[in-house]
Amino acid sequence: MKNVNLSSVASNSNRLEAGGYVLVIKNVEDRPMNITTGKGDYLQIEYDIDEGPFKGYYTDMYSSLGFWGGHFIRSYKPKALGMFKEFIRELRHDNPDFKWDDDAENDEKSMIGCQFGAVLGEEEYRGNDGSLKTRLNVAKITTVSNIRTGKYNVPDPKTLSGAPKASGVVDTTADSMEQINADIPF
Repeated sequence: MKNVNLSSVASNSNRLEAGGYVLVIKNVEDRPMNITTGKGDYLQIEYDIDEGPFKGYYTDMYSSLGFWGGHFIRSYKPKALGMFKEFIRELRHDNPDFKWDDDAENDEKSMIGCQFGAVLGEEEYRGNDGSLKTRLNVAKITTVSNIRTGKYNVPDPKTLSGAPKASGVVDTTADSMEQINADIPF
């Protein structure tokens, strides 16, 4: 191959990276406790990027791959209620029309369309083929204004071994829905 100087060529990478993003909730599913598995009492929340150059990233991913990569869970088990309360507080802060009554049953679907700020961090996982891969996860929920003004810190990558971060491509999808469900700790 002839010598090709790439030093002044801009990268064509459209890969989402760890950092702060303004997100919007696209779907919410309640997962009540399953007596058989002992898992449940959480909301499965699907989100998309709502501002900036990656706006619509997960919608585009779904259109091309048939898989929704932007998701996280919020447990409402008693031991996790503090984190759930913080999440509701951030939604209330950034979405004045969002209503959540602490003394009544609420419809989780009322979260759809709400914006919130989040810091996405890298974490390692084992792929179905046994290889070490990295993906993005919601590391911290914050206000939209904190994201817009840069008032957040991106955490160090979370590794399986505790060793320095493995090199490679950030995979924002899991290998399968089984991988996602295996990662749910309850």
